Amino acid sequence: MTELTTYAGIPLLIWEAGLQYAAMLLAGGLLGLFATHYLKKRDEVTRVAGVILEKRVNSQRDILRFFENATYTRQVPTGRADPVLEEINAYGLATPWGNRLQYAEIFESLAQFHAFQRDPEELNSGHKLWLDAKVRFHLNLIQAYIAWINRPLVFLQEIELPGKQPLHGEAYERAAQTLLLMQGIVLDAEFKGLVAELETLMVDSIYHLDLRRSRSSLMRDRFNNQESARLIATLSDDTLLGSVRDRLMALAVGLAAAAKGQAMEPEEAAAVVDDLLVRVE
Repeated sequence: MTELTTYAGIPLLIWEAGLQYAAMLLAGGLLGLFATHYLKKRDEVTRVAGVILEKRVNSQRDILRFFENATYTRQVPTGRADPVLEEINAYGLATPWGNRLQYAEIFESLAQFHAFQRDPEELNSGHKLWLDAKVRFHLNLIQAYIAWINRPLVFLQEIELPGKQPLHGEAYERAAQTLLLMQGIVLDAEFKGLVAELETLMVDSIYHLDLRRSRSSLMRDRFNNQESARLIATLSDDTLLGSVRDRLMALAVGLAAAAKGQAMEPEEAAAVVDDLLVRVE
């Protein structure tokens, strides 16, 4: 009969079985600990994602409702359309819908336009924590787009034609309203396209939820940052507004001259812009 090898009076087979059992217990414990930690962390991420998703949906619904209400389409009546179209074409500008001079409701009056200019800033500041980076950038792009449309209106108050003072009072109001309407007509397709793209980006941000914190900020270093530079480059290089901005400034000069009873050709108005407003930015 074969004698069993022992250690401390206990057969080695029992020692080996005991060690294997202890190893199994240790591995099971570690696996259970890891699984518990992983599932707990995953549950926390899921809970946070649910909160962010709910906040994002609510925020984006408010923003989209605002833009839908503000971009209701209006059209210049047929009896008034021909002189408006003629003035627009005289400055080398085109209308996206041909003889149908359509525009968003915010270009109906200066009061509506300035209210629209102010309200997105409040919406952005109130909801920006729940928007993803692409939506925030596009919302900032629309705000900057509106600010660029406002620039010719401000320029209208700065123009000093020979022997005349800048426009003010009712004369300015009439000229500014006409300029605003013409800008709304020329830029109608692009402006509404920006709003439509915003909706698309918002839908994508819900179905492709990204919880990573954005490292870019438009206001960092007093707007002296890559995000601001990208915004300006997009407006200047990739939009119709950026390509016709000088012509809109010339249109402002022409309207200012007309308000003061002076006849001025589009070429003369463009020369005034070159001489007096090299600093468009």
